[in-house]
Amino acid sequence: MIALLVSVLISGQDPATLEESGALWQAGAAWQAQGSIEGQARVVCRLLEGALYAGHANRASWLLEEMESLNPEPGLVTYWNARLAWTCGLDSLAEAMLHTVAGDPWIEHRAAGTAMVYEGRPADAVSEFQKSLACASTRRREFWSAVDLCFALVEEGDAAGASEVCGILESSWPSEGLPHILRALILRVEGRDQEAGTLLTSLLASSDAAVADMAGSLLRE
Repeated sequence: MIALLVSVLISGQDPATLEESGALWQAGAAWQAQGSIEGQARVVCRLLEGALYAGHANRASWLLEEMESLNPEPGLVTYWNARLAWTCGLDSLAEAMLHTVAGDPWIEHRAAGTAMVYEGRPADAVSEFQKSLACASTRRREFWSAVDLCFALVEEGDAAGASEVCGILESSWPSEGLPHILRALILRVEGRDQEAGTLLTSLLASSDAAVADMAGSLLRE
């Protein structure tokens, strides 16, 4: 019955359009209905990244199992497992795993940068994320490397650099919620707490559960 309902709901809808609009769960179901492994993997990856950034360990674990069944490129599963370990409070394990990631240069530099953020070395992480961004072979990979880079710049206290990267994210990926979270963090670094609070409050209504939860967590800090 559920499978039939899903089939009816997604029939006639273009999965690429659904994905671009941010309707990721619907897009994933539509790609599955079309038998597109590539489309499913791309959607699951976006959901997984969002869950990890939001610290949703249980959701990330489930999505990671789904991703593994789609046979991702070498290095990606180790990278995501390391971030999941960090979310679960296993700091040393996470850092050790990140240093073992081997695969495409994009994920190797990203893993190195993530390890440096975890180790409290954001300035060094910035360099690795810049290399990861330069190695990105798709727009989606460019997006994640730019998000990482912006976050590292925030951690470093470089509001000007972070604002520049965030502006590119906001203009190039207008349907994404994470750049707005980053903008709020930048406003805080600049001492504009009231503006940050207003922005975060508006994000509580986001259709992206990860973004809404991140906004809520930041407001409670």
